[in-house]
Amino acid sequence: MNRLLRKLQLLGYVDSSNSEVISFGLKRIRDFIIDIAGALLCAAIMGNLFVGVLFEFTYVPLRVYAGGYHASSEKKCTLLSWGSAICCLLIVFYLSIPAWFLHILMAFSAICIIVLSPVESAKKPLSSNEKNIFRKRSLMILFFEIAFYCLFILSGMEMYAKTMCIAIVLIVSGLIAGHYSEKSV
Repeated sequence: MNRLLRKLQLLGYVDSSNSEVISFGLKRIRDFIIDIAGALLCAAIMGNLFVGVLFEFTYVPLRVYAGGYHASSEKKCTLLSWGSAICCLLIVFYLSIPAWFLHILMAFSAICIIVLSPVESAKKPLSSNEKNIFRKRSLMILFFEIAFYCLFILSGMEMYAKTMCIAIVLIVSGLIAGHYSEKSV
C-alpha cells in the first residue's frame, strides 16, 4: 500500500494536504476487498460461491446506508466482520429454517430498519441532510432487497432467499447494537 501511495504521489494525486485521507481510503478499499474475498472463499468451500456473492451484495449496500455498530478498534471490527459473516454463512448452508420463519424474520427486520436507520457513530455524526439521504437510500435498498427475496421465494430458490434474509438480520443486529451503544455513550 505504501508503494501505491508513493506512486500516486509521483503522479501528483497525493500531496501533504490529502495524503492522510488517500491513505485511509486505500486502506478501506483493501479491507473491503479482503472482507468480500473472505466471504466468497467461505461460500466456495461450503459449496456455492453465488451464496457468498449474494450475501455480500445484500449486506454491503444496506449496511453502508443504514449504519450500525462500530467496534472500538480496527482489530475488533475485523474479528466481528469475519466472525459474523462466517456464522451467517454457516446458518445459510447448515441450518434448516422454515420459510414461514424467514418471512417473520424479514418482516421484523424491515420494521427495525424503517424505525432505526440510519444509526450513526459518535465518531462520525451525520448532519440532518445526511440523515435524510442515508435514510432514503437505506429504505430504497431495503425495498429492492425485499423484492428480490420475494422473487427467490416465488421461484423456489429458498437458499438464496435465506441468504438475503440472514444478511439483513445481521444488519439489523448491528443496527440494534449500534443504536443502544450510542445511547449509552
